[in-house]
Parts: sequence; C-alpha cells; structure tokens
Amino acid sequence: MFSGQNAGCGTPSAEWVRHTPKPYLLGTTVWREGGGMQESSELRDLIFGFFKALAEGDAEFFERHVLRGDELRLIGSTSDEWFGGIEGFNLMREQAAIGRGELRASADQVEAYSSGEVGWGAAVIRYSFGTDQTAAGRETFVFHRFDQTWKLVQSHTSFPVSDDDVFG
Repeated sequence: MFSGQNAGCGTPSAEWVRHTPKPYLLGTTVWREGGGMQESSELRDLIFGFFKALAEGDAEFFERHVLRGDELRLIGSTSDEWFGGIEGFNLMREQAAIGRGELRASADQVEAYSSGEVGWGAAVIRYSFGTDQTAAGRETFVFHRFDQTWKLVQSHTSFPVSDDDVFG
C-alpha cells in the first residue's frame, strides 16, 4: 500500500495513481485518466425491466440480460444465498416463472452509472408474494456489455436490520 491512499477516502496520492492499474474503483467514483462514470438511463431502465420481468414471469428477459457464464454471482440476504454460473442463471429464470401473477416486485430510488463496457446500479426494492405484507430492501447490480447488450454479472440483495440487531 502506498502512503496517501487513506483507505479509499478522498483523492488518491500521485504515487498511488502512478502504480495502480487503470481504471480502478475508489468507492463509487471511478478515477481514470480523462473521464469517469456517467449516469446511465439505459441501465436505469434495465433495472426497472428486471423487476417488471420478475413480476410478469418473463423468463425471456433473463435469457437476454443475465450472463450464463461462471462469472455470474447472485448474492441474497441469507448466508446460504450465494449462487453462481448456470445455477444462478437457472434460479433467476425459475423465480420469474414462479412469480408470474403472484409476485409483486418494484424498485424505486434507482441509480445507474456506466463507463465503457461496465456499469452498476442500486435500488430500493419492495417484494410481496400473494399477501399484503411487503418486504423492503436494497439491491445492487453490476453489468457488462457483451455485443451491444447489457448483461447482469452480479447482484446483491439485502434487507436492512439495525446494527443493534446484528451486534447486540
């Protein structure tokens, strides 16, 4: 580690910049010679599309916009919800099929950014499954563009709990 890096806070030192491969992420800011992340309405719309497809049971949407390779990671809110590769891909398709007509899924406060062939997004989410009870949470997304099509390569869902509940 180089002096002045200060654990990802503020601007990196010139020494650190010279010795670090580019581009590199520092929090939610991309430091790169000549540019950075830009807001992406295309990815924002894609995130909304994921929730619409999930609620409508549109498995074809997942065929088009989820990576099937070993690099795919889906991380849920419990310790055993860690899926990758074709297992993760099949899980998303199955959830869409199961949810058809029964699942209400929505996202708001969606933000999305991209730089070149890589993008990310985050959203406040709400799920309910055939009841009036709604679970509110957060979801983050990482996308990569393959042949002009954005594909999900990583997603993490969480349902917030207080620090007191976690640490006692």
